[in-house]
Amino acid sequence: MAQSQATRSIIDTHGHIFGPKLRQKLVENMGLDDSKPFPQVFGDEMFFYRESLDVDYSMEIQRQSGVTLCVNTYGGEVETFAQHVVKASTVDTLKFLNDESFELRDRFPGEVACMANAHALEESSRDVIDPLISNKEARCISITSSYGAGPDQIFLDSPKANGCGSTRRPRMFSFTFILPW
Repeated sequence: MAQSQATRSIIDTHGHIFGPKLRQKLVENMGLDDSKPFPQVFGDEMFFYRESLDVDYSMEIQRQSGVTLCVNTYGGEVETFAQHVVKASTVDTLKFLNDESFELRDRFPGEVACMANAHALEESSRDVIDPLISNKEARCISITSSYGAGPDQIFLDSPKANGCGSTRRPRMFSFTFILPW
């Protein structure tokens, strides 16, 4: 009788895979050029690697590396994507990014899971993420804990955080909470 072989799961809890619609927005609004090598850099902080922009390549690397599941997130970049890439409100950008993640999840079933990305300082983003959690479409939730940089950086526990809205540039200080389903 053959013995079953032990398996293990390796989960990338903070993957950045961009689907075709987001990639097109990067071409239109950021000047992404497919004829140039990666990484490509835009402005002070936006840089893009092949692993994010070439979905088929990214998934092949994931499989070769033994990663069994990628939780796709846009986390702390939501506000930057809203202003510079999607060029829409934060709420509309969250919807756009969620749709992109769902398409990737459906294209790679069992290999990609979706994360609900919350903008902690914009109450209206709750209307987008609540259904994702209630309907168990998101496996995790990511909440950015600070916005801005240097002396302008505001942490969520600061009195300055009240009413600062979407005029702050987010930084990559996110907390991820894994949901139990």
